[in-house]
Amino acid sequence: MTEGLIGPTIVDRTASLTSTPGANTIAILGACSSGTATLPYEVEREADASTSLGDGPLVELGAAVVRHSKTRQVLVRVTCAIAATISAVTESPAGPGPSVAASGTPLDTYDAKVKITLAGALGTGKFRVTLDGGSYGPELDLPVKAAGAVQGTVDLTTVTLADLNALTFIVDSSGASADTTTFTTPSSVQDVVDQINSGATGYLASLVQGRYLRVTDSVTGSAATIQVTTGTANATMGFTNNTSATGTDATYAIPHTGVTLTFPAGTYVLDTTYSFTTTEPRFTTTDLGLALDALRSSGVQFGDVFVAVRPVDGSETRLFADYLSARAASWGAGTPKKVALFAMGASVGAAGSPAANDLDVKAEMTGHSDPYVCVAHGDTYMTGSNLIGKARRPASFALAIRMASYRLSSDPGNGEQPPLESCSARSPDGTTKARNEETATTKMQSQGFTTLRENDRREQVCTRGRTRAAPSSKLRHLGVMRMATLGARELIPWANGYVNADRNLAADGTLLGADADNIEAVGTARFEQLLVGPEHASSCRLLVGRTEQIAVTDNITMRLEAQHKAQFASVTIELGVNGIAIAA
Repeated sequence: MTEGLIGPTIVDRTASLTSTPGANTIAILGACSSGTATLPYEVEREADASTSLGDGPLVELGAAVVRHSKTRQVLVRVTCAIAATISAVTESPAGPGPSVAASGTPLDTYDAKVKITLAGALGTGKFRVTLDGGSYGPELDLPVKAAGAVQGTVDLTTVTLADLNALTFIVDSSGASADTTTFTTPSSVQDVVDQINSGATGYLASLVQGRYLRVTDSVTGSAATIQVTTGTANATMGFTNNTSATGTDATYAIPHTGVTLTFPAGTYVLDTTYSFTTTEPRFTTTDLGLALDALRSSGVQFGDVFVAVRPVDGSETRLFADYLSARAASWGAGTPKKVALFAMGASVGAAGSPAANDLDVKAEMTGHSDPYVCVAHGDTYMTGSNLIGKARRPASFALAIRMASYRLSSDPGNGEQPPLESCSARSPDGTTKARNEETATTKMQSQGFTTLRENDRREQVCTRGRTRAAPSSKLRHLGVMRMATLGARELIPWANGYVNADRNLAADGTLLGADADNIEAVGTARFEQLLVGPEHASSCRLLVGRTEQIAVTDNITMRLEAQHKAQFASVTIELGVNGIAIAA
């Protein structure tokens, strides 16, 4: 055994990932609460998403994608021109307890409920919160109202107390009119407090750490304010003239949501629930365009583009799909060229009732055809990262995890893969099923959508990955199209390396065979490493135009031919029974 050797380093791949640009690095654009808008963030750890971008759909999806793919991803915050909404609170059963209120600026879409788990008044009763209609968080104490308090900044043990003689300290509290204390040479720091309290009405003086003076209002809540006005002792005791403090109501800020609950005074009744819903902030195509422009010019390496949009209906689904088609075309025709597949979700409609939404989306998307765009239709219940429970998300969120986690050629519905990660076909309380392509009246897979279904084990899986290409095109297969765009992205910069290069020409002005052979061999080896090695393609070869008269055109033509992997859309089973073949 050789001394001095260092053993292998063991890395927790759920916490630390290697930052290497790859085919599975997708750019995800969406709404979140913080971070610089339109600036791409390269995320390598699940926690990095919230550290950089706060909370919201982009963070929840980005964290899930990194968690499962264990690869670097690119997240871009889109500015949202459409504000979030929050509904009124519904009490059930109506009337037995005080009326809880919900306020703030929601960061995401929630199906929220507050449930009283211990009856009682503020500070005595208890409650729990769910954001998905069924997965309740920990039991919490009902909050209490607090009073405003103003505190001095001077250590009174360092003050010559005789200097306070005949000076005034004036407090205006909510509980009474302005009250003035005129000091008579205090004998101690405690005596300062006692002299104030001897005539105080509506507030109470106390010491903090035995040396700083604090005055606290006797009235609690946001309607109550206490103020230290213009007494002559203020400077000596560390108070600024007219400093005030307002009390707070009995509130609870639900973590990572932007929503605050307010609990009025009263007696809360066991098992009473308070329900409300929110919608996340949304962006327009104009907002999205600014983020896409910044992403393209950033120089950050990424493959496909995923837009975490939640269209409100079929019309808005078509609006975004058309916009992404135009973007794909402009990127491919621009300078420099950028080839990418764009994926998005369709409108999800009402939970548990997909029929009307199916018809709406189908009708609005009629006529849209583009192999560079993928639209996932349906919904899923996805486990949160910062949020407790399983939020109802567009089916596209499940697709994003698949796109980042498996080789490009592998269809999202590949039966050799496990069920969709972090996703469920049923709501947390089991009462609502996500849309199931197999049982839906209106079939969307045949209409050019990527869809989900529930298998016999009640697991959610992808039916098949589809682009918006024509039904007869091989590019309708999502895996085939992703492989093709990867090949194009890699071919363009590689081929540009031959700009202004010189090679030998034959007498007829065409490229000499030996030079063509050399270029083809180098190119084929490179793209076999990029496409065949990682199993994105079955085989590939680079071909150079051998009939072009380069002496005239000053141009060389290159062609990359890649054979896609087999796409088993179905399996034919033959079962032999007593020598008889039975087709299944």
